[in-house]
Amino acid sequence: MTMRVAFIGFGEVASAFCAAFNARGARVAAYDVLMDQPGGLDKLKSRAGGASVEFVSLDKALRDSRYIFSTVTTTVAKDAARACVPFLKAGQSYVDMNATNPNVKADIEQIIAPSGAAFVEAAVLGAVGVTGAKTDILLGGPHGKRAESDLTGVLGLNARFYSEEIGKASTFKMLRSVFSKGLEALLLEFLAAGER
Repeated sequence: MTMRVAFIGFGEVASAFCAAFNARGARVAAYDVLMDQPGGLDKLKSRAGGASVEFVSLDKALRDSRYIFSTVTTTVAKDAARACVPFLKAGQSYVDMNATNPNVKADIEQIIAPSGAAFVEAAVLGAVGVTGAKTDILLGGPHGKRAESDLTGVLGLNARFYSEEIGKASTFKMLRSVFSKGLEALLLEFLAAGER
C-alpha cells in the first residue's frame, strides 16, 4: 500500500525531502499559506522542482496522510499545530521538524494530544539544503521509535530515535549548535587576531 504524507509549510526542508519520498513511492501532499497569495502556487511548484506534490487546502492535505510533517517557521509552529488539530485523527503521526526550543516542542505535543494523533519530535541536525534526505534527524517522544522505522525504512530519511522524553532531541540540537557555532566563531577570531 502506498504511503501518503503531508507537509505543512513548503520551504527548504519540504522541497528537499519530497523527491526522496517520491522515489520511495510515497504520495506527497502539501499546504502552505503562500497558496492564498497571488502567484503563490506557482512559487510553490517551482520549489518542488520535478517532484510530484499535490498542493491542496489544509484539510485535504491532512486527510488520509499517515505522517504530517510540520516544517513552518519557528514563530508559527504552535499556530500550525492548532490549525491542524481539527483534521487529525488516531493512526496519524504529527512530526514537528521546526527548530524550536524544547519547551515549545512540549507545548505542541499538548496541542496535538486531543486529536488522537501521535506526536513525534524531530530535530534536524544538518543543513538540509546541502545534504537533503541524508541529513541527520533525531526523533523524540513515546512514538519516536515506531516513527524511526517508517521514516528510514519506508521514506528513506536518515532518522534515528533519541529519547522518549519530548524536548531531549531539541536540547541536543541546541547544545550541538552552541558548540559548533561557538567553535567556528573562536576560530575566526583567532585567525583575525593572528593576521593582525
